[in-house]
Amino acid sequence: FRRVLFRSRPDAELAGDEPERLGAARAALDALLRTAHDLGRIEAVPELEVSSDPTAAAWEIAAVSPISTFDRQRVLEAVTVADRLEILRASLTDLASDLRLMSELDQG
Repeated sequence: FRRVLFRSRPDAELAGDEPERLGAARAALDALLRTAHDLGRIEAVPELEVSSDPTAAAWEIAAVSPISTFDRQRVLEAVTVADRLEILRASLTDLASDLRLMSELDQG
């Protein structure tokens, strides 16, 4: 059996720009959900409430986001909250772009 060594690591100190990064990550999630709805991939846009605390919100957004296993691992490995939120923003933005591209290919 594989054994895993787990060490809890506290988050790095907040840099100060986390609220803006949280807003960007949340906007990317909302845009992805709207895009999926507009393209008929989901029936309704879910109403999601996310903590105003950037540390908690980063984990909440990661938990509900349809990101790849690779990107989930990147979120887990991120040392700072700001890095975690940026990974989420970029991943969600890429997913929305991929959905639009797939829709265009389906129509073409």
